[in-house]
Amino acid sequence: MDTDYPIETWNPIVGCKHHCYGDGCWAARIALRLKDNPYVKRYRDGFDHPKLIAKELRKTWKPNTVVFVVSMGDMWGRWIEDRWIKRVLEACQNSPRTIFFFETKNPRRYYDWLELIPENAILSSTIEANSDYNLSEAPEVKERYAAMKQLEWGRKHISIEPIVDFDLEVFLRWIKDIKPVIVSVGYDNYGCNLPEPSLSKTMKLIEELKKFTKVEKKQLREKASHAK
Repeated sequence: MDTDYPIETWNPIVGCKHHCYGDGCWAARIALRLKDNPYVKRYRDGFDHPKLIAKELRKTWKPNTVVFVVSMGDMWGRWIEDRWIKRVLEACQNSPRTIFFFETKNPRRYYDWLELIPENAILSSTIEANSDYNLSEAPEVKERYAAMKQLEWGRKHISIEPIVDFDLEVFLRWIKDIKPVIVSVGYDNYGCNLPEPSLSKTMKLIEELKKFTKVEKKQLREKASHAK
């Protein structure tokens, strides 16, 4: 996400069972490449076998650093054990001046942990559009929208990446309802044959988003020729 602070990633939990975009998400692809690497054991059982990496919990972080927690998985997936989440959040308490960035496609689970999530956290969800295209086994986008809208948290972020075709009026209302401090927008980079909007439509969305929130533009381009 767009920030003036240095950004690091931290993966005390790895793995995901959402199977997004036909297992075409960047994290699943990286895990597949590393599956048989003798020096990286955490992905040997496959990306859809989440696990806790206990040694990562000993890490501490410098002040004024943004740490993306669990970039290689979904820490808030319904299949993640409560005790794992508890241990990660307790480890965050050791770095009270670090900004922890959490992202999920199951934002309703944030509600169970609001008392333990540090105040220095940004809570995010991926919402690719206002309609579902059966892109994953994650909760539907309408459910994610409702959860983020009702979430009482000062700093919220929405990731519209990889963006898919949307109804401009409805989608803008969704994002306004959520009240994010920043929105990230970008296209699929991995040839997943997604139903993408045109670049002009995406730029119109960005133009309107900028009227009420900060926008981070990721990779933008005309939709792939194979997209329908």
